[in-house]
Amino acid sequence: TISVEVKVTTPVKVQATTSVKVMATTPVTVEATNSICAHTTAVCVQTTLACSPTVPFTVQNNLVDINMTAKTILVTILATLVNDEAVDGDPTTRYSTETTAPACIHPTPVCVQTTTVCPQPSLSTPTPTSTLVTTTTTTTMSPTPTPTPSSPPQHLCAFPFGYEAGDEMLPRTDDGCSRKLDLDCGAFVPILGRRVSNFYVCANGVVTADIPFHLYVAQLFPGDRRLSNRLILAPFWVDVDIRREGNIWYGSHHKGDDNVTQTADELVHELSPQHSDFKSEAVYVATWENVPNYPDGSFYYSDEKSHLRNTFQVVLITDFTNTFMIYCYLDVEFSGRWGWNAVVGYTAGDGFQFFNQPGSRTDAISQVGQVKTGNYTGMLFFHLTPTVMVESRADFQCREWYCEDRDRFGQHPEWTNFLVPCPWTLFHAWLDNRYISVYSNKPRQCYIQRFPRTVFVDGELLTPETECCYRFGWLDFGSPFGGSSSPFHRFSFFQHYYHYYQLTVQPYERCCLQSSNCHLYFERRPSRSTWFYWPPGWGWFFGDPHIRTMDGKSYTFNGHGEYILMKTSDESFVLEGRAEPTGEGNSTATVFTAFAMAQFAASNDFTAMDPNSTVLHVQLAANDTLQVFALRTGGMDYVDITSNFTELSNTSILLLDEVTISRPYNVTIQALFSSDISVRVEAKKGLLAVVFAGPVELMGETRGLLGVWDENPDNDLTARNGTVLSSDASDRTIHFDFGLSWQVTSNESLFYYPDGLGPSAFSFPNAVPVFLDEVNLTSIASPELITACGGDPVCLFDGSVTGDIQVATQSLATEQTNSADIATLDNQPPIMNGIDTLYAFVNHTTIYLFTVTDVNDTFDVVLQGTRPPQEEYTFTWVDETYNFTWTPMSTQTVSIQFLATDSAGASTLLHPLVRLCACHQELNATCTDGSGDPGENKFLVQSCSCGSGYGGTFCDVDVDGCNDIDCFPGVECTDNPAPLTGATCGNCPNGTVTRNGSCEDVNECKSNATNNCEQKCANDVGSFSCSCNAGYTLNENGKSCDDINECKDNSLCHQTCNNTVGSFACDCEFGFQLGADKITCEAIEECSQPQLCEQLCAVGPKSNDLCFCNQGFTLDSNGHNCSDVNECGSQNGNNCDQQCNNTVGSFTCSCWSGYVLNADGHSCDDVNECITLSRPCPAMTQICENVDGTFNCLCPPGTFYINGTCRALVDGETPPPTEPPTTSSTTNAARSVNATQTTEPTTNVGTATPDTSIGEVLVTFSNLNVSQFNASRAKFKEAVAEAVSNHCSSSQNCIQAAKRKRRASFVVASDEVIIVSVIQSGSDVDVTFFIHSPTGRAVVSAAEIVQALQANNTKDSLQALGLTLASVSVVNPVTPTATEAPTKDTGLTTAELVGIVVGTVGGVIILIVIICVVYFIMSSKQTAKVKPMKVRHDDEVPLRQMKKPTGRHSGSSSPELVD
Repeated sequence: TISVEVKVTTPVKVQATTSVKVMATTPVTVEATNSICAHTTAVCVQTTLACSPTVPFTVQNNLVDINMTAKTILVTILATLVNDEAVDGDPTTRYSTETTAPACIHPTPVCVQTTTVCPQPSLSTPTPTSTLVTTTTTTTMSPTPTPTPSSPPQHLCAFPFGYEAGDEMLPRTDDGCSRKLDLDCGAFVPILGRRVSNFYVCANGVVTADIPFHLYVAQLFPGDRRLSNRLILAPFWVDVDIRREGNIWYGSHHKGDDNVTQTADELVHELSPQHSDFKSEAVYVATWENVPNYPDGSFYYSDEKSHLRNTFQVVLITDFTNTFMIYCYLDVEFSGRWGWNAVVGYTAGDGFQFFNQPGSRTDAISQVGQVKTGNYTGMLFFHLTPTVMVESRADFQCREWYCEDRDRFGQHPEWTNFLVPCPWTLFHAWLDNRYISVYSNKPRQCYIQRFPRTVFVDGELLTPETECCYRFGWLDFGSPFGGSSSPFHRFSFFQHYYHYYQLTVQPYERCCLQSSNCHLYFERRPSRSTWFYWPPGWGWFFGDPHIRTMDGKSYTFNGHGEYILMKTSDESFVLEGRAEPTGEGNSTATVFTAFAMAQFAASNDFTAMDPNSTVLHVQLAANDTLQVFALRTGGMDYVDITSNFTELSNTSILLLDEVTISRPYNVTIQALFSSDISVRVEAKKGLLAVVFAGPVELMGETRGLLGVWDENPDNDLTARNGTVLSSDASDRTIHFDFGLSWQVTSNESLFYYPDGLGPSAFSFPNAVPVFLDEVNLTSIASPELITACGGDPVCLFDGSVTGDIQVATQSLATEQTNSADIATLDNQPPIMNGIDTLYAFVNHTTIYLFTVTDVNDTFDVVLQGTRPPQEEYTFTWVDETYNFTWTPMSTQTVSIQFLATDSAGASTLLHPLVRLCACHQELNATCTDGSGDPGENKFLVQSCSCGSGYGGTFCDVDVDGCNDIDCFPGVECTDNPAPLTGATCGNCPNGTVTRNGSCEDVNECKSNATNNCEQKCANDVGSFSCSCNAGYTLNENGKSCDDINECKDNSLCHQTCNNTVGSFACDCEFGFQLGADKITCEAIEECSQPQLCEQLCAVGPKSNDLCFCNQGFTLDSNGHNCSDVNECGSQNGNNCDQQCNNTVGSFTCSCWSGYVLNADGHSCDDVNECITLSRPCPAMTQICENVDGTFNCLCPPGTFYINGTCRALVDGETPPPTEPPTTSSTTNAARSVNATQTTEPTTNVGTATPDTSIGEVLVTFSNLNVSQFNASRAKFKEAVAEAVSNHCSSSQNCIQAAKRKRRASFVVASDEVIIVSVIQSGSDVDVTFFIHSPTGRAVVSAAEIVQALQANNTKDSLQALGLTLASVSVVNPVTPTATEAPTKDTGLTTAELVGIVVGTVGGVIILIVIICVVYFIMSSKQTAKVKPMKVRHDDEVPLRQMKKPTGRHSGSSSPELVD
């Protein structure tokens, strides 16, 4: 059906009580202004032009509207009128009739019944079915009808467009494109293996990517070099001109925006059931609305096609993993102009992935709107990701997260200001209890701060986390192996872990593991450096017990009781220790057996505990195990959490409000408080050892047995009352004046006490121990102890007082390990200062400077990584400044790493990101930072912004401006050399004019000065052609028209045909008269004895009965009977184009395979299998080429048929060998081998039987290849045509077809030389061909062709073309189906022949004189009526094919007297 608009001058009010019949073929064109109103009336509309899936009319609240474009259409309106007049005295509405040539026929009646009179419109759209109607249509009106449902709605593929849909409109243009439409957040759509991140919507029915597309002459894909490496989606690539009218819209719809994505999903589920779970993320729609063909946007041009308009869409539906595409055709009225027909399809630009819709580049493409996909008419549906790009989905999700995170936290997230710094080296991270290992995959190990910190940023509660990752011991930064960060700590409150996973873990997986966007991840989750990192201060207690203060002061305190080991000046943190005697008996040696610790709100009163704080009590249990108790300060009793502790692994933690507990070793507990204070307690040989670590913020704030931490060991021995002992005070003085002052009072105690016990049970202030400096250790130590201790006094003391060598060696090991660890912690590696990015330029020298300092140590600096070639760089230094000078000569990947290592092995790595610019700056190219993942080498080649006229990766290629423009066909294109851009087209050809820098065709038919056609003129590009009305034929001069003698070959009349100018008139023999049809002859009088005549009888001039025969018969010699005439036996006896079949009294015409008989019954037209077959070619990539009688499936230029598809050759691939053609009897197959990629039609599917070729000819050329032959292919055909024409013009042996001659001389055209195959055979080329002769021309046998080619002058002509003829022979000989009687040798001399001719002419003259006399005499006599015999009617013998008499009452058909 086609969309029409019916406008009625005066409303037609129709009653419901009358019915009217209208023939279904009645053509009317309704041209008026209003609508048809109905009172409970059914109104039917039937169209006989059908080209659009849209509805032929709509009902708007019972108001019938037929919506129409401004074109003439055959339409029948069935309605009810009263006495053919309008009701209520309204004047009758009349319709004018005007028909146009139908493009397609689907006569479909559609009826809608209404029940009210013309309310305000409310759109509803009934739709037609596809049932053909060939009978009279009747609509009966009922007074109270029951509303009947409309036909089931036809599915429409149209998506919303226009301003209401949020679309943007392309400005008025001819061949222009939209602005660059970048996808949000740099996402890309996967299409045909490409990552498409932007689109251009172009006027000429094309969507492309990366660069605009201005070509207006459509090409079959994959196209020429101008289409190479270009993605082109072509819903209807044709020259569109919207300078004056027509709109082009484009826009996008995202999930959740509207219901467009839901509609798209439903379409995908229906048309691709295997993707039933598909859910689109975005839908991109471009619509060409009522766009005209070029040059209809011009103010100067118009022709008969200027009113035609097209409306179509392309819809891309994607979830960024799968992409589907819909071409939707709402109304297609034109296919192109001047032979520049449209192409529908797509190409990836790689020569492999492309598609051409059958009919592309032909007039038939205008019927694409009738293509059905599923239940949808006018739709093409494609899956553009047959190989799913999983990475594309992750890429989209990564970029989507990137944008959402940027919107949430800002371009520069404020929470990153609260990230803790990373430890200097891996050893620092391992020793710093504030950090915990979360990932270890050598050589990469990662740590995070153990305890989350809570901050408020823009009113949002966050717990920023720093992740520090080390490779080979030094800190790594950025993508892909560096540590990252997060606004939420993974060990924060439970509700935050989901946020951490969603905002950090999942984005890392999608950006770094599943796609190549790690740089985006690290932009939002940056690595943290070591700036502002400072290692914690350490102090420890071990052995008998021995103490090392935070400032490094060592002393021994053998107190017996509970003591404050450390408390802050504001008493926000307290660590207490319990010392008890070791062993049994009267030993005075004591060791630590329990520790208690707590973090409180800042207060000077121990009782003012933070109700959210937790007190930990750790004590030595049997078999050197630990027992752990916890008390929330707001609670009443301690809880034994030993079982919880023992279940911890070496990496897990237990969160108790403000403290986390871990178990790094079997009998070791480590507690980290939110203040970054950590306490590590370890059970060893019946005693506990403890290591206290505090952040640098505690400096100057500590008191207790660990001293005052201020980097001054001289004041570490500060008593509770503030008295400072001398740093060299004796052990006895330290014990009584310092140590005992820090004894825990009853209200200070944090310890857990068993029932019945309290602080007093563990208080022994009067106990006097053995003092280390008062003992001669060597005198009391055993030789074994001295050997084991190696002279260490602490070791000797512990061994002597405890009597246990293992305790002694254990004390020694603890002291040595802790001392080594604190030395490592305190050793800052060399400090390297250099910029993060090294900018370098190919063939230019770059200098990168950085400094290295280490005030406490010496160091070495080395260049490592993937270094440039030695000749490209130098590495020098002066003092602390290092100079790396580099002149890169290529874009080879490098990794520039500088490693500084001090004497203690602490290292720092400086690994700048290398951004290498290879753009040709001398050609005005500039480098852009761009984006991309630098990878582990931290190396990026920058993208280039080219100067005017240049292109290529590095802007060193002079861009051929002809690649982006189409000059008018036949006009030369010349590139403008860089720095100029574009190209210059030559002068416009004749028949065109130059306007706005381009050529516009001149419509010569519009001007009397150029239009010299006698009858009809048809404009063409750059020219015009003439044609004639029916009954005329175009003269050889191409301008004037000559009358066609319709009576020449076969009469259209019953008896006599008289030609007239432009037509003919029928006449009858004597005794007959024309019937009402002006064709049939009827006897004037009945014969007296009609039974004597076999067929017709008429009363003659003498009132006698004369016998006649119907056309197709001849009167026998007896004058009564009729014999059949074999019209097929003589050349002029029939008018069949191709094949003649004699029947009794007549004949029928038929056509060869691949042709169809026309309605006139004698002419044949080629069948266009490329249109009539649903899928003529086996591969979608093949092009169907229709030729006379057959079709070929060819590969587009530049591609080859390989493994069932057409594709370009990959680098290094050789063209496949040609194959001999195959013949198939299947009507839906065609030749697809490479041998026919550039050949003419052959005897394959749908091919005319080569009875006109009488066999095929095989020619072998020596020392030749297929490419060389193809270069001379056209010249070869011309040479063969000339040779055969010359041969057959002089030879009497060329077989004649059973046809009438239409040519005076024998001429073979080059396009009649049909090449079947071209096959490489070693160093030779075999070419098989035949000559496809047109109807009515002598047919050449293969044997005659062989003789023609063997002539010396023919061989010379071929040799001049580089074709050396080796052999020529007949293959596949065919016996001709039409023959003539052989010519007999009469043996007469010339003189005898002349005599016969003269005698014959004289006899004819005498006979004519006698006939005239007889006629005169008979005409003067009175005759009686003679009833003629009835004419025998035979379905196979049409009256119009009756045999034409040679003259009135003369010749073999003249009547004879009965008597």
